[in-house]
Amino acid sequence: LEPLEDNLQMLEATATLIRDEHSSPWLRVVQAAAAEVSGSGAMRCLDGRPDSCDLVSDAGSEEVSVLTLDALMELLALQDAANERPGVESWPPICALKLDVEGAELRVLKGASRLLTIPSLHVVHFEFLPDLLVERHGSA
Repeated sequence: LEPLEDNLQMLEATATLIRDEHSSPWLRVVQAAAAEVSGSGAMRCLDGRPDSCDLVSDAGSEEVSVLTLDALMELLALQDAANERPGVESWPPICALKLDVEGAELRVLKGASRLLTIPSLHVVHFEFLPDLLVERHGSA
C-alpha cells in the first residue's frame, strides 16, 4: 500500500523490476493508505516531506483512499478472481508483516484482525518512536 502519487510511481517501477526478474505474480502495489476503517481521508505531510505524512480527518495536501489490511486482502482476492488468477488460498503463506506507517501502527493493526489470525504469520515488524507517537496522538 502506498497512498501518495509520487511515492507510488517509484514503488510501482521497483515492483515491476522485481516481478520481471523473479516472475512473481504475487507482488502488487495498491494506491491507498492503511488504517482501522476503510474509506477516504487526507494526507498531511509536514514541510511537504513524504516521510512525515499522517492520515488526517481535516483537509490535507492529498485526498487518498483508505483500506484496512483485511479489506486489502479481500480486494486482492476479488482482483485475482476477475483476472482469472489463482486466488488467495493459493498464495504463498504470509509469514511476516512489516509496517512503516509513521506512528499509525495501532490504527493499522486494528484494521487487521483477520490477517493477524493467519496461522503462518509469525512476525509483525514496526518501528516504535515514542516521540512521534506523542506528537501524533498526544500520549505514548
